[in-house]
Amino acid sequence: MPTNTQVQTFTNNQGRTFAVRLLPTGARYGRRNCVTNDSIALVEFYDTTYADDTTDDDLDGGAFGFGPLGQFVARYHVTTLLRLDEYRALFPGPGLCLDGGNAEVWTIDADTMTQVERWLSERVTVTATHWLVVYNPVAATGIITHQTHPGRVVAFSATGPDATFSVNDALPHDVIVTVSRWIERTRQAPTS
Repeated sequence: MPTNTQVQTFTNNQGRTFAVRLLPTGARYGRRNCVTNDSIALVEFYDTTYADDTTDDDLDGGAFGFGPLGQFVARYHVTTLLRLDEYRALFPGPGLCLDGGNAEVWTIDADTMTQVERWLSERVTVTATHWLVVYNPVAATGIITHQTHPGRVVAFSATGPDATFSVNDALPHDVIVTVSRWIERTRQAPTS
C-alpha cells in the first residue's frame, strides 16, 4: 500500500525554513521510522536549519543528530490544522506557534501558514460522511480512511482514466465523488 508521504518547504517572515511533512494513515515516522501512523493523517514540522542528508537513515544522523528534514519541532492532526475537527477553535487566528519555548524562531506567520494550509488543502479533504482523503498529485495515488475508524484504510491509484481502489471496499458516494474530482482537477493543471 502506498504511504503517500509528502514534504514541502516553507519559509516564515523571519527567514527560517520549515519542512512540512504530510503523513497519511499507514505512513511510518519517528526516530528511524519506528512508528506507524494508525491515526488520521498527521502533519509534521521540521526546522531545516541543521538538516543533513549525509545519512542513509530517513530522519536520523548528521552532525547535530538531525536527518535530511532537519530538527523535529511539532506534529498535528491535519484536520486540526485545516480546522476540520472539533479542535478548530484552538487555531482561530493567523499563524501558528510551533513551540512556546522557542516562539521567537519556531512560529509560522499568517502569510506562510496560509501557504501551508493551501498546500495541505490541495492534498487533504474530509467528506460529509467523515472520510479523510489524502492525495499525492505527483504520484497520482492516495489513501482514504474514516476519521472515527482509522484502521479502515483504502488505497487508490489515479494513473488510469478512473480511480482504481486496491481493495474491494464499498465506499460512500461522497468519497468516490471527492476522489473523482481530485483526479479530474490534477489532470487539468499541475500542482505545486
